[in-house]
Amino acid sequence: MRAALSRLASVLVAVAAGAAVGFAYPYLELSLACRTPASEACIRGRAYFSLTLTVSLVVIGPIAAGVVYALLAWLRRRPRRDEGVRS
Repeated sequence: MRAALSRLASVLVAVAAGAAVGFAYPYLELSLACRTPASEACIRGRAYFSLTLTVSLVVIGPIAAGVVYALLAWLRRRPRRDEGVRS
């Protein structure tokens, strides 16, 4: 039971992290492009912002969620320092 709750918590954390990364990436990209507001990159970035947001949630979000889940699974399987070899 405890392992199932640990997996569920890992999945929820991974999904939340993936959504956060997928949602934040277009804002970061636009803020970097709009350092000069009249630049072509800024104008195109604002024009395609809704498309970029949707694509990043669909493409970048699951990749980030997979990385976070793999990291959490690795941390869960790794032996703790206080659980040494018992004699």
